[in-house]
Amino acid sequence: MKIVNLRQGSAEWLAWRDQGVSASDIAVVLGISPYKTPWRLWAEKAGKVPPEDLSGNMFVAHGKRCEPAVRAWFEAKHDTMLFPACAEADHPIIRASFDGLTDDGIPVELKAPSDSVFDEVVALREDATAFRLYSCQVQAQIFVSGTDHGYLVFGRVIEKEDGSLVVDEAVEFRVDRDEAFIADMLQRAEAFMGAVNAGKEPKKDPSRDTYSPASDEEKQEWEVAAMEYRDAAAKIDALKAEIATLTLKQDNAKERLIKQMGQFAQAEASGILITRYISKGRVDYTALLEHHKVAVSDADLDKFRSASSESVKVSVKKAKPTGTQSVGPVVAAAA
Repeated sequence: MKIVNLRQGSAEWLAWRDQGVSASDIAVVLGISPYKTPWRLWAEKAGKVPPEDLSGNMFVAHGKRCEPAVRAWFEAKHDTMLFPACAEADHPIIRASFDGLTDDGIPVELKAPSDSVFDEVVALREDATAFRLYSCQVQAQIFVSGTDHGYLVFGRVIEKEDGSLVVDEAVEFRVDRDEAFIADMLQRAEAFMGAVNAGKEPKKDPSRDTYSPASDEEKQEWEVAAMEYRDAAAKIDALKAEIATLTLKQDNAKERLIKQMGQFAQAEASGILITRYISKGRVDYTALLEHHKVAVSDADLDKFRSASSESVKVSVKKAKPTGTQSVGPVVAAAA
């Protein structure tokens, strides 16, 4: 293991990560991450798209805020100190930014997830999605550190009256070295970085990645349709503004007519017919079922659900001020 003197989160650290496959990238490279696709990771490392900005992600912020409490819990339980570190394996493609290494050099990955994720870990243990996702990360850390095991720790953190954060409940897993997994990981990481260095774009996931025209013919066809759409959208926006003004004028006139007709149910004059009528209110079926203590599962509802329909939303991107670099739209999964 080669320790690399970098501050996690710094620009130098980000550049170092992009030169290889980090432990947190492994699940993405293997295609099992629900948060990022292999294409998106390739595009980030190849400089095709900017890294996803997670600064506003509430789950990421929660994890960073609560991680020190989980660290303190582990240190107290094992009577050890955890030392954060960045390192490369002898096989330098694989890199790791450790939450902590114990006094014996054992890697420890700390997680402070949302309550729903923690509850799933408690209930399902090794079958939980979070365990399957992050145990891959620990296997990479085991490989980099050259150890025979590591730890994956999930903690539910609460805030005390004095504002301090403490672990209310924790689940700790010992993750033993899996040579078969590591061999597959190395092979696929090498292939992935080979594609990054060669500029060879991996196949996109149509349900998660963003389409962009590739050939000159596709680009021309797209640009013609896009120009027609933008022109039509601009005219529609102008008409909508005019309609909004006319609707306001119409509503004002309507209020004056209704006020003038008083308590009459109908009124007719000057080409205007007004009829008053009462409609029944909407039934809140969810509240009705709860009131009568009737439990209806999603499976029950699906029996009476009509066929799914597809909706398509098209948005016109506003032009950026001169001097800013335009980056194509990218759809990425949430944390």
